[in-house]
Parts: sequence; structure tokens; C-alpha cells
Amino acid sequence: MSERITVILADDEPPARLRMRSLLAAEPDIEIVAECESGSRALERVRILRPKLLLLDVRMPELDGFGLLRLLETTERPPAIVFVTAHDAYAVRAFEEAAIDYLLKPYTDERFAEAIARARRSIAGGDAGRRAIERLLAAGRRTERIDPIACRTREGVHLVDPREIDWIASDGNYALLHVGPATLRVREAFSELCERVAAAGVVRIHRTYAVNRDRVFRIEPWGSGEYLLVLRDGTKIQSSRRYGDAVRAIAR
Repeated sequence: MSERITVILADDEPPARLRMRSLLAAEPDIEIVAECESGSRALERVRILRPKLLLLDVRMPELDGFGLLRLLETTERPPAIVFVTAHDAYAVRAFEEAAIDYLLKPYTDERFAEAIARARRSIAGGDAGRRAIERLLAAGRRTERIDPIACRTREGVHLVDPREIDWIASDGNYALLHVGPATLRVREAFSELCERVAAAGVVRIHRTYAVNRDRVFRIEPWGSGEYLLVLRDGTKIQSSRRYGDAVRAIAR
């Protein structure tokens, strides 16, 4: 009898979870132990239930798929992680995060079955190469250092992980950090701050604006080498011609 494989489905769209659930029903060794509509809920369930397989969307409310993986310790990560998403721009990053497969919606029944078969091999120990890559990547994450930004508020000092920033605006001798629904003010020169958070994926696109490349949903040409960047929360920011190369690099 084959080993039982526990699975968590993390996708904010009910039809997407329903499709995965119906396809997994044909797999006798698969047991779905949780379905999650948000990244934060999925993080909680993974830590408690320790599934062997995580089927994970990239973009979810509260915490995206990559944010979820970043918050998991190496020992907490499921042996097999498969991204299931409608966005093709994150495949390279997904494999850097040690995912074993990347399913693009809409996918066929056959393609889904192939991903599950690959997960079985990984869980059974047949994917030694992937595990070696994961160990190396985990070691790299441990040595990487991205310092938090200290923002003084009425309640005290708020420490912001630069990777959680959506976008930044210059405000004289200060900079305004937009982090989800919050706007935090930090006393630091905008140009210096942009250099400090570049390693976290924050890209300067204007003399007074910078964006987190992972929050960019759409880029629209605006004429004369300028672009309009639409973020996932609907925020629209116009780049300047001087930073056109930086914007085009985001799209690659």
C-alpha cells in the first residue's frame, strides 16, 4: 500500500480549489487536510498540520505565496511544493524557492496528474537533486541579510521588512513607506533608502517613487519612454524616462 500523502490547498478562488479537489479525489493515496483562502491562513495550517504536499497560488489576500514560504523555517516546509497560478512571470522565482513544479491555469487533467506524480517521487525520495538544491537555497537564505527599516510612530518604533513594502514615495527629508493599508514615515533620504532596499526587490522608477517589483500587476506604455505601473492593490504610479530601463527590467 502506498504512503498516504497529506495535502493543503492554498488558493483564494473557490472554483480553483474545487477543481483541484475533484482531480485529487481520483488519487487514493491523497488526503486533503485543509483548504485555505489566504496566505496567512495557509501559513498557520502548514505549521500545525505539516502536510507533505502544498498546492500554492502566487497571489492571495494578506500574504502571497512567496511571502508564506519566506516565513516558514526550512524544517517547516512541505517536502513537495507545487505552484498553481494564472501568472507566468514567477516561474523562475518559484523554482528558486525549491518548488518541484509550476502549473499555469488553465491546466489540463493530464498536466495536473503529472505534477502529482512528480510530487510523489519527491516525497518518496526520488528527487535527490531537488532536495540538494533546496538545501543550498536554504543556506543562501540564512546568510542573506536584509535589515528592517525602523519607523517611529505614536505607538513606538515599527520595524518594516523591506520585502513587505508595496511602494515608496519621497517626502522632503523623509520617505513614505506604503505597506498594505499602512503608510509609515521614515527620516531617511529617498535615494539612500532606495539603495538600501534594492536587495529586497524594490526598484526606483522615478525621482520620487520606487516600487516593489513583486507588487507590479501591469505595466502600460505612457509615451516618450515613460510607463504607468499598476500595482496589485490598484495603485497607479508613473515612471520617468530616466528610469525606463529599470521598468523594462521588471517586465522581463
